[in-house]
Amino acid sequence: MVDRDTPPGDEFSPNPNGTIRICIGGKCATWRCPTGGILRKAYEGLYGLDEARDVFQAEIDAEARTAYREANGKDLPADVEPELSPRQRYRIHMAALDRRGEWVIDLWRAVCTKEPPTLDELPPWMETTSFANEVLNHWQTVPKAVSSSR
Repeated sequence: MVDRDTPPGDEFSPNPNGTIRICIGGKCATWRCPTGGILRKAYEGLYGLDEARDVFQAEIDAEARTAYREANGKDLPADVEPELSPRQRYRIHMAALDRRGEWVIDLWRAVCTKEPPTLDELPPWMETTSFANEVLNHWQTVPKAVSSSR
């Protein structure tokens, strides 16, 4: 599915047989339909992103509370969210993009024989929650591949 917002040479095309054709800058790869085990790991990895985000957010909040204490000589009340600096907000945002990109690369390696792009080569549209949801929703609506371990 290519729309007017997709850069030229980029493509995301889910197919009725469960495969997904992905092109980045004109270089294409086909993701096969995953086995149940790979699909389960993909979901676990996606949920793990939320856990990692929460841990990182708590670390940043602790930094902000420490900065508040040092600047004001008292603790910020527990029921008040600390004010984050622009740098802290940037770190949270970039860490989330990196984690989501790493999830995409791990998934790519599990369902495709072609080498994935590097984290820096991934297009921004592949680092979104909507991309992850679209991939997983597609695979939930097609027959799953049979595991070779049977």
